[in-house]
Amino acid sequence: MFSLPKQFLRSILIGFACLVAHSPSFAHQSSASYLSLEVTNLLVNGRIDVALKDLEPALHLDTDQDGQITWEELQAAETRIHTYLEPKLSISLDGDKRPMVWSEMLVDHHQDGTYAVLLFEVTAAARPQKLAVDYQVLFELDPTHRGLFQLLVGTNTITSVFNPQSHLLEFELEKPNSPRDVFLRFGREGIHHIWTGYDHLLFLLMLLLPSVLIRDGKGWQPVDRLKPALIETTKIVTAFTVAHSITLTLAALGKVNISSRIIEPAIAASIILTALNNIRPMLDRREWMVAFGFGLIHGFGFAGALAEMELPTNALAVSLFSFNAGVEVGQMAVVALVVPGIYMARTRPWYLRYILRGGSLAGLYLAAIWFAERVGNFKVLPF
Repeated sequence: MFSLPKQFLRSILIGFACLVAHSPSFAHQSSASYLSLEVTNLLVNGRIDVALKDLEPALHLDTDQDGQITWEELQAAETRIHTYLEPKLSISLDGDKRPMVWSEMLVDHHQDGTYAVLLFEVTAAARPQKLAVDYQVLFELDPTHRGLFQLLVGTNTITSVFNPQSHLLEFELEKPNSPRDVFLRFGREGIHHIWTGYDHLLFLLMLLLPSVLIRDGKGWQPVDRLKPALIETTKIVTAFTVAHSITLTLAALGKVNISSRIIEPAIAASIILTALNNIRPMLDRREWMVAFGFGLIHGFGFAGALAEMELPTNALAVSLFSFNAGVEVGQMAVVALVVPGIYMARTRPWYLRYILRGGSLAGLYLAAIWFAERVGNFKVLPF
């Protein structure tokens, strides 16, 4: 049987806490770029922010390969950056595709690193009534990449998200931002975030594996009825969602600001510690407490990108609510797929040894690689 002494588990816990707190360099996991347009009479002023770390694989900006992209290297690549972006970003006014005129390149620092900032203008032949944007930046390199969009028309602000399946968006400039459209779009993003966030999924799976078991003096035992398993599962998912919502909201409102260089390794560490708790339980039937505590950390996973969009209060409220609703829907879909299977398998002799403990060891191993990647700033796994 798999067995690890409690002192060993405590040592691992302390070690990971120290590494998260003191490591000087972290890798970033999520990928987002930012497009902002402002329509004034016959002119559309545009700004696109793209992370240097995302441009590097496509354009090889680090010409001397010293691991650092200098301002001189970025300036030398400005024309190549324009050439790369132009076929992947098009703006049409009243059905007429208009040329972009690049004006200036700057740099800016977001929560996850340094970004190239490209400014441009689009001129209309007459005051436009409709605007269409086709945005496909970096999608060919990373299908999980997202383009966060903000459109300013007078006092009206329209927000949206580009993805590979929804890269062409059309807007009527005189109409206000529709709460329904915002709700549906950010709801879909919430579902996408949980389904493509492999670390979030693995964390949820580590929490679900013991939900069909109960501990007594003899160790793990299968629950005798479905109801206790469903109650435990509901507590776990609800606790994770509530915690996720709290930190996502606080970060998006600018109340709490924690760098992704800390959050990303901490998410990996949360999986490791949860898997260890499955192998050698330290919290008896309190997985919902683990879900809540570490859910506070997971909530920052998408929050930084939303916060940097600087959404107005009305759009922010709708987008936050719908995104969290999407996360909940995505989680419940995972629960609906996993829990029936593990419930039926809970009484099998192999469930405890190979599914709970073996699966937890596999999750621990995978999360340890993620943690090392994010701390050491290197890449081993393709996801």
